[in-house]
Amino acid sequence: MRGSTLIVFFGAFGLMLILSHLVLMRRLYSRHPEVWSELGGRMFPAREWALSRWIPFWSLKSIVFFLAGRYHRIDDVTFVRFATLFRLAVIVYLVSFFISEWFFFYR
Repeated sequence: MRGSTLIVFFGAFGLMLILSHLVLMRRLYSRHPEVWSELGGRMFPAREWALSRWIPFWSLKSIVFFLAGRYHRIDDVTFVRFATLFRLAVIVYLVSFFISEWFFFYR
């Protein structure tokens, strides 16, 4: 792949991840508000964290929550399935990004 194709691919994939994270945060807020409020932590005060339902904030706690699979503690099968797909997509995105960067710059 050429550089411009990679930029478009990773841009579109990244946009899909941003929107998926936003959907997950909205579902988490509507179905499990206590878990949602914990993910803001000290990084975002309560008023700013409330915007995470409309603006895609990725706090360190929310990243760890999804990548470490801590969402399995929630008793919501639909949410867990969607979160598992999101986790897989983030891992695929990161691995493919680093592999493509390595091939693009070190070939």
